[in-house]
Amino acid sequence: MIHLGFSYVGIVYLAMLFIPNIIWAKNKPRGYDDFAPHENCTLLALERAGECLVCVFVLVFSDFNLRFGSDSFFPDILFLIVSSLFMILYEVFWVRYFRSGRTMRDFYSSLLGIPVAGASLPVIAFFFLGIYGRNGFLLAAVLVLGIGHIGIHLGHRKEVLGMQDDRRNPGGSPSLGDGLGTMRVSPRNTRDRLCKLGYKLLALAKRAGVLILCLIAVILATYFLIRNVIFMKGTVNQERGICEEAYIDIGGQELFVRIRGRDKSNPVVIHLHGGPGSPDACIGYTFMDPLLDKATFVTWDQRGCGRSYIRNRKADPGNESATFDQALADLDALVDYARGRFSKEKVIIEGHSYGTFLGTAYVMSNPDKVAAYISIGQCTMLREGDILSCEDALYKAATKGDDTMEMREACEAYAADSTFFNLIALRNFTERYHKPPVMEKSMLCGALSPYFNLTDARWMFGLASSPEKLYALNGKLLDHLLASSIYDFGTRYQVPVLFISGEHDWVTPRGLVEQYCEIVTAPSKKLVVIPGCGHSPQTDRPADVVQAIRAFLGEVK
Repeated sequence: MIHLGFSYVGIVYLAMLFIPNIIWAKNKPRGYDDFAPHENCTLLALERAGECLVCVFVLVFSDFNLRFGSDSFFPDILFLIVSSLFMILYEVFWVRYFRSGRTMRDFYSSLLGIPVAGASLPVIAFFFLGIYGRNGFLLAAVLVLGIGHIGIHLGHRKEVLGMQDDRRNPGGSPSLGDGLGTMRVSPRNTRDRLCKLGYKLLALAKRAGVLILCLIAVILATYFLIRNVIFMKGTVNQERGICEEAYIDIGGQELFVRIRGRDKSNPVVIHLHGGPGSPDACIGYTFMDPLLDKATFVTWDQRGCGRSYIRNRKADPGNESATFDQALADLDALVDYARGRFSKEKVIIEGHSYGTFLGTAYVMSNPDKVAAYISIGQCTMLREGDILSCEDALYKAATKGDDTMEMREACEAYAADSTFFNLIALRNFTERYHKPPVMEKSMLCGALSPYFNLTDARWMFGLASSPEKLYALNGKLLDHLLASSIYDFGTRYQVPVLFISGEHDWVTPRGLVEQYCEIVTAPSKKLVVIPGCGHSPQTDRPADVVQAIRAFLGEVK
């Protein structure tokens, strides 16, 4: 995320940049002004534009300041440390120059193998500062500056070395330069020929390395710029609205909550993620941002997963408190918090996948606190749903002429013993035949999310990266879900209900959702099927989901 505000780190960096340059203006190397007329006009324009943009961006974004207490403070601070080290090296370069003979050779010398150190070091430092602040605008400005500034000084350096070669090699015999000296090469000497070839290969390797680093820099700048633009599209005016992240004390643990909306007087929607153990707060922007003018959204990493688990890991490393009853108690506490915070008598509950199981249980038992219920991928009967999915997959496999013996065995094993690992084994077969026409975009949306950070990555790709790890932490919830049915909570809703289902959803099969929608009673109920989608229409075709939810919110009193 990016935030406008004063950056004291930016002030320090600019002081470290300008002070030695002001001193240098009175201590230029002899003959430096003779090179200015030879500067490339395009590079000069890029340099000037980059200088202006970097100076502005580094001051007006507060993200470059120290972020004590943030989830990813430790890994993030490493980028700031690296950036600071390059700025310190920049000061070392100037000390060395001012203590030298102040020749052109001194000015364009390398430092620790970094060519034209006086130009390269601040560019590298500001680039790492941009990564620390996750600020694509600064990164893009640094790239512009680097192309112009480093390009100009490399040109000057080439001229200087060329003049030195002319003086040292007036006869015109071939020579090789490493930037600080030359070495004569005799074409008739085999050893010298090999040496010359080695230098050429080394030069090619250096150029390839520089190109790779430049490509990485462009990719990083583009990546963070996309994240920044996405965040800006969901910008909230804090005077009327709210945009905050916090850890709230719920049931003895500090649970992660993000709250966003453009008008605090709007209805409050509490979103419940799926799984169990699959927090989706970082991808909610796909369908929540277009609705921020209609509702205030509260997303929550439930107990035992994501940022909430990592925050409380020392207190409950084995997730012993992550039970379904505790999840209901946590949700009730969060509802009361939201009602009190925004002065609401009731809130709207919204769930996805397992979140609909938790949501239904809560809505059925707390109609006095709930104004409406939105279900995306309604979980009904997990065991029956996967057996139905297997039957369809077997039919499709047989139609293609595929061998179905192993899938049948997996289905029989799951039907006889509906454990989590038998479920995973079965889905490894059935998912091959249930790829929806619309590409699943959850991972892409997460990668580009301005809210995704290293703590989320630590959960997703570390602590919960395999079925075994997920079950070790959320086994109680998974076993409860496998042994339960949505019908255990009754079939009478006392609030308006909106069901949203992907046309090709086989995780919570659309047929079972349609059946459930027909059976339940409610003051009003509606089922919207999103064409071409699988289990996550809110990320795969968000515009359709937004349209359905917007219309529903307009009907809810």
